[in-house]
Amino acid sequence: MYNDFHHIIQRDNIDSVLIGAPDHWHAIAAVEATKHGKDVYCEKPEILMVREGQIMIETARRYGRVFSGGGMTDWDCHGFGGVLFACNLHHIDPVEIIPPDGKEPERLTYRKFVGHI
Repeated sequence: MYNDFHHIIQRDNIDSVLIGAPDHWHAIAAVEATKHGKDVYCEKPEILMVREGQIMIETARRYGRVFSGGGMTDWDCHGFGGVLFACNLHHIDPVEIIPPDGKEPERLTYRKFVGHI
């Protein structure tokens, strides 16, 4: 489990990422992942400002990577399972769901969540 996406995008054994972070992190995470040689699928809204989208497109073109985005229902393969099938992924590390009971897990860094806004 990581609390900073930079640790994930630096791994050589990962070819692509699905960005499901808070909306205000989408552009930053997508650009950084692309710069590290990852293809990116980003949940909507992909951008909050037009300039973010322009930068994401420019970065994907510069680094020769694939960028795609949308909602999970855009995949006609039963949500995320369809994305896994479509991407032909063979191994997914366990995903942990944090219950919305108001209790902040120790590993959650609220300042990183709030980010740059």
